[in-house]
Amino acid sequence: MSKKKIEKEDILNYLNYNLGNKEKLDLLDFIFTVDSYEVLGTEVPNKDEIIKYFNNIQTEEGTWNTGEIHYVPVTAQLLMTYSRWGAKPPKSLKPFFQTIDTWKKVVAHVKRYDPGNYWGGLWGYITCYIKEGRKPPWTKEFLKEVAKKFDKWAYQNHQRTHLMTSLLQLQEPIPRIEEVIKITLQQQRKDSSWDDPHWNKALPQTFFAISLLRVAKKQTSISAINRGLEFIRQCYTVVTHQGKNYGGFTTNPNEIFPKPLETAMGIAALFNPDLYIKWIVSSDPEDSSKS
Repeated sequence: MSKKKIEKEDILNYLNYNLGNKEKLDLLDFIFTVDSYEVLGTEVPNKDEIIKYFNNIQTEEGTWNTGEIHYVPVTAQLLMTYSRWGAKPPKSLKPFFQTIDTWKKVVAHVKRYDPGNYWGGLWGYITCYIKEGRKPPWTKEFLKEVAKKFDKWAYQNHQRTHLMTSLLQLQEPIPRIEEVIKITLQQQRKDSSWDDPHWNKALPQTFFAISLLRVAKKQTSISAINRGLEFIRQCYTVVTHQGKNYGGFTTNPNEIFPKPLETAMGIAALFNPDLYIKWIVSSDPEDSSKS
């Protein structure tokens, strides 16, 4: 496969197109489009208008409920954006937090609104608390669950990585880290990617696995990381329309049209590898005993 040269200008053309056609994107893809400018080290265009748009669609409970499942992780992503921009949503999340202020409530909530994505869903709830500046009141129960159900999360790439990010935000160690690294390395596929049978999104899953291995900082992971990065690079694509190039990343190397989520993760992996970790651990939450 011939390599396409990755040009920042082509990526910006793609991002600008998405930004100008946000009504064609679901909310999460629009958020990833906005994030991509920052990953590239470029000022986000019309930031005030974007904040106004996000403000206008916030619900009375404080979340961004688009009527679909997975709305809590979407809310978490938006709160990360507000936090980085030094902005504050107009409505309090207090009504939302009242629905998830005990372990029993949050488990029932995540199973209802994020079915099949238990640990990934919990990441969204934890992030919402962290971006408010405190740990969840059920942090101890969560950590007990993590220790007790190692086999439930350690072997699924998507769940494993989201759990890792949750623990980083809570400033807690990843349990049985050597086993986690070994499992992750064993799951790298022949084409150097990672995937998850429940999600079937090779580039995002490869990005997640690389992020976990980078956090672990083990010398034995370097080769696997580099091969994973080459897979991501092979997912870069350029579409030419009316004389203008639009560059971005796809889920797999054989696809033609770029996607917002994959583009955000592709440029993060190749251009700004430490940014993802910096974003998720940027808060300094209070001790859970004060929550």
